[in-house]
Amino acid sequence: MGLSDQSKAYIGLHIAILFFGLTAILGDLIHLPSLSLVWWRLLISLLAFIPVIFILRLFKLSSVWAVKEDIFKVGLFLVIHWITFFASVKLANASVGVLCLATTSCMTAIVEPIVTRRPFRLIEFLFGLCVIPGMILVVQSVSSDMTLGFVVGLFSALFAALFTTFNKKIVDKGSTILFTFAELLVAFVLLSIIVLGLTLSGKSLEFLPQRNIDWGYLLFLSIVCTTICYTIAFRSLRHMTAFSANLSINLEPVYGIILAWWILNDNEEMGSSFYYGAGLILLVVFLFPILEKYFLRIKIIKPDAGTFH
Repeated sequence: MGLSDQSKAYIGLHIAILFFGLTAILGDLIHLPSLSLVWWRLLISLLAFIPVIFILRLFKLSSVWAVKEDIFKVGLFLVIHWITFFASVKLANASVGVLCLATTSCMTAIVEPIVTRRPFRLIEFLFGLCVIPGMILVVQSVSSDMTLGFVVGLFSALFAALFTTFNKKIVDKGSTILFTFAELLVAFVLLSIIVLGLTLSGKSLEFLPQRNIDWGYLLFLSIVCTTICYTIAFRSLRHMTAFSANLSINLEPVYGIILAWWILNDNEEMGSSFYYGAGLILLVVFLFPILEKYFLRIKIIKPDAGTFH
């Protein structure tokens, strides 16, 4: 007896999430500054997305043009998010970068009502407050030379919340894969302008990978962790509820920290307080969609365009 479409979707999504958790590790392993790393990731991902678009026959460009302003905003926020995320990894380590990314849900709970002009929810505010003790434990545990990386990582989470919120505005208006390609293209053009400006101004920028292994890491990051996994994740979402998808996606930082501990030996750089704080943050992030679904069922909150729906 074969697997159902829903079972295949769950397996596919969790495989994609596992590889998403590898992005911080690869960012740490690649010997390039975050600006150059993101430029190559965007270029290779775009080239890899082209055959996907042709295979799936996603040629309806009018749908992209209809939401061009939001596409531009998402591309802008995406490139800032990726640059600051990898900068956080470089300035601290992969565990710090991934943990900061876990706060995206908290950031979204604050950002989305402002952007969409819907009322704030008390549960989201309380949810954000519950993360603070974990953050205090993490800050106290990291060494002073990692503090800047932690702060940059929180900015990365903020921009992740922004591009997630604007993406939700257009998710039902066309192909998510085609929209993703357009957003990556905008991000690539914007970053190319910045790189060109830095070059013309005489700023030195390590741009080309000097090690063959870095090319391998870049290809894996761009093709497997970006193009293939985004495609798998998007197609998986067709066969599961938003609640199940969000609950699964919240496992990404868990996978990321475990992989960083295993591959990069980040545990040797972190004290026990970091993992207590990380555990508290991840517990809150993981439990929130469960509690929200419960409150929706007993009608304490209304099922409007909320953060996780």
